[in-house]
Amino acid sequence: MLVHDPLQQARTRFTQQKIMARQIARRPLAAHAQQTAVKGGVAGGFCLRHVAYYYGLTGSAAIANRKQKSIMRIGWQKIAPLGLMLTDALLPPRCLATGDIVDRQGQLSAQAWSAINFIVPPLCGHCGQPFAFDQGEADAFICGLCLADPPGYDRARAVFQYGDGSREMILAFKHGDRLEGAPAFAAWMARAGAELLDDADLIVPVPLHRKRLFRRRYNQSAVLALALARLRGMQAVTDALIRIRHTPPMGGLSREARHRNLHGAIKVRPGRAGLLDGRNLLLIDDVLTTGATAQACAYALRQAGAARVDVLSLARVVHPA
Repeated sequence: MLVHDPLQQARTRFTQQKIMARQIARRPLAAHAQQTAVKGGVAGGFCLRHVAYYYGLTGSAAIANRKQKSIMRIGWQKIAPLGLMLTDALLPPRCLATGDIVDRQGQLSAQAWSAINFIVPPLCGHCGQPFAFDQGEADAFICGLCLADPPGYDRARAVFQYGDGSREMILAFKHGDRLEGAPAFAAWMARAGAELLDDADLIVPVPLHRKRLFRRRYNQSAVLALALARLRGMQAVTDALIRIRHTPPMGGLSREARHRNLHGAIKVRPGRAGLLDGRNLLLIDDVLTTGATAQACAYALRQAGAARVDVLSLARVVHPA
């Protein structure tokens, strides 16, 4: 016959709750680190604001088990806003471009907003190069460069022009661990590429070579792909493509030199071809310069059986007409 000791039972429950609380406290960061590990193309660079954003974004659904789900949801819904308020008090939200204090994280100041050249129609129906004047029906006109040398992808769109107003913001995101801008960038990309996203089955980021990934600690294209997939409720396959050959930096290289530099450098990861076969894919990049990287990726994806490859980037270099 079992003797129930209420005091012992209370001690046991208290000990179990302490252990569970410690596990839950560790779990969000561990899960987040795993999700954004090098295998997925993202790593490192987290600060207090990143942690606060993660807690506020995921809430209890990502950390509570079945037995504690309702209790933890209430707890985290109360704690997350307080954590964000405390973070904003210690680290005020700043403009992604100028660093000026703004109302909310991910915003641009009025000065930065006016300095960025957002891309709007009319534009080339193929590569997304903006036209200086209206050419008529949307997507009906193709720029001269695409007519002379059609790119390997189907369509390309970008949020804004890469120039004086956006350069520092892009470089800070790409090289300076300013990952807190990813949710705002994803929202902008979702608007600029709404038609491409509607037609896409999967989101695939442009890959980094492992040497560059080790130095940079994250793949900025994969960060954008994950944020965009989360926003649209889609699947991002961050390891679909790999760079099998390390290529030197291509800044200052001509269009032809970039194509030669990337020839055969990007392949579909073994075991991923079946997932891509027959699917409409949306390739994500941070900056579309000459389109050489996008074309190399599109070629590899088509070799794996992709039915369609569109390209969506945060910024693009606009070439003179």
